[in-house]
Amino acid sequence: MHLNFMLDVMHSTERHLPIFPLSQPMFPGCRLPLRIFEPRYLRMVSESSRDGTGFVITLLQEGQEVIRSGRRAVAFHDLGCHCHIVDFEQLPGGLLGITIEGAAEVWIESAHQEDDGLWVGIAHQADVLSLPADEPLDDLMAVMAELKTHPLLDSLVPDVALEQMSPEHILNTLCCWLPMSEVQKQALLQELDLAQRLRGLRRVLDEWMRS
Repeated sequence: MHLNFMLDVMHSTERHLPIFPLSQPMFPGCRLPLRIFEPRYLRMVSESSRDGTGFVITLLQEGQEVIRSGRRAVAFHDLGCHCHIVDFEQLPGGLLGITIEGAAEVWIESAHQEDDGLWVGIAHQADVLSLPADEPLDDLMAVMAELKTHPLLDSLVPDVALEQMSPEHILNTLCCWLPMSEVQKQALLQELDLAQRLRGLRRVLDEWMRS
């Protein structure tokens, strides 16, 4: 499904979207493979594919879903990423394999859990400030070129020339796939001024260089 359609969905009237809390955050323009087996998430995939609405990936604050007093409870961040499915396959053991792609940062409001345990909430597209047009990215392009050679990321990092990738796409891809903690990644996602997100990423790279 075309990314512009997904963004049109976010700009349309307020609507509820399924929420998929994970142990890692998602960034716009990035792809992530998932294995789906729980009935609530199989329903999520079916309905979001049928309706063309996608769903929201957000980072678990607890690291995993927990059960308290016999009721399922979960703590997740209220800033996530609206995603859509770009590929799927049937896997052995009754698993469904999907590949998702991030579309836009979204705020989650009024989240509640349905009878089968699926979280649903109102998603509003976040206001994001673009990178300055004259921002030099030679350092990030060098890191990106190295990342594209990693065999484990072969199907997840875009198979296009770096010169054809937008600065925002390069920034988000590095935030998504460089080996930093999930807390660091979430902190970068929550920098909605992309110039600040870039500075945060460069601070992480500088720390690596000094270590």
